[in-house]
Amino acid sequence: MGSTGMEVNGLGSFPPMAALREIHINTVSPAAQCMKKRGIVDIQFNWIFIIIAGALILMFFVSLINKQRSLSDIRSSQTIASNLDSILTGAQISTDTSNTIDLPAVPISFSCDDFSVGPVRRNLLLDIVFSPSLLRGKKMITWALDWSVPFRVANFLYLTDPELRYIIVDNAKNLGRKIVDAMPKEVNKEVVARANVGSLIDKNNYHVRFVFLGDPPDTPFAQFQGMDPDAVSAVSFPDLADKGDILTTGRAAFYSFDKADGKFKSPQATFYLKEESFFGALFAPGADGYNCAMKKAFRKLERVAEMYASRSISLQQYYGPGNPCSTHHRSNTIQEIGIAAKSQSEKFPTTLADIQKIQENARRLGDEQNQQLQLISCPLIY
Repeated sequence: MGSTGMEVNGLGSFPPMAALREIHINTVSPAAQCMKKRGIVDIQFNWIFIIIAGALILMFFVSLINKQRSLSDIRSSQTIASNLDSILTGAQISTDTSNTIDLPAVPISFSCDDFSVGPVRRNLLLDIVFSPSLLRGKKMITWALDWSVPFRVANFLYLTDPELRYIIVDNAKNLGRKIVDAMPKEVNKEVVARANVGSLIDKNNYHVRFVFLGDPPDTPFAQFQGMDPDAVSAVSFPDLADKGDILTTGRAAFYSFDKADGKFKSPQATFYLKEESFFGALFAPGADGYNCAMKKAFRKLERVAEMYASRSISLQQYYGPGNPCSTHHRSNTIQEIGIAAKSQSEKFPTTLADIQKIQENARRLGDEQNQQLQLISCPLIY
């Protein structure tokens, strides 16, 4: 009774069932144990393979979507650039007019020679465009003026948008009001007295351009120190400090904004010739962009002057010596304009005296020489 085993027909006693199970477990072969471990490893490998394959498939589809999106953006940018190219061409044809054009929410970058919409770049060739380096508003304002010296040379195109703020700091003769009235009404512009610049506030515009009729004041513009330095700029016209009208020639200086002390510093001097290039300096991003556009303008002036000079020489030869028409066509005024324009197309800005000489020759050509030819019923120079 005390034995835990079981005796069968004198064969001895057998171990109990629990002991048999234990014996069975302990007698599992090494090969079976190895196969069991291998199965576990296979399952782990399958999961790793599934994860890697899933990641690769996901990466493929993400890459495909990004590529399709990139192609879509390029196509969209190409469409915008083509439309904008046509708009700019049309805007230049109609002088003394302004237009407001709706734009998609895509930043447009401008330089002297081209403009970019996303990755798409278009050349401006010989077009003379004065524009901020970046337009990112939902509208674009175009304005065109005819630059004649004294004959028509080219159309100047000015671009901006209503979100860019222009602050004209007036002089004692209220010239600022005349300038504002001459600009398109859609431009975001205002006139402030020099004594009141301290009362200006930041209106969260993405760019603020100051226009000083005279030198900029040596007082800090602390209210704009919170803006990025590149988002605040200035141009000054020192010769207009006490003038009631825009001079036909004059000096201009572009300033950068020092965020540390809120003052305008590092002036870059240049010049303007006639009211159209005055406004060019007002809208240009800086001295480099303005000077580049004016070199293109002088290159056109050179070519047009050469054309009229050649015509005048032919008329002089046609009428012959002693003829009144020949006498007035013999003047070399227009040739001097062409020579001076060539110099400026290569070296602008040189000196104010050089710019004034072009203007004086233009005045003589229009008010004296051409007028005299008209009075004696001769073919005009232009």
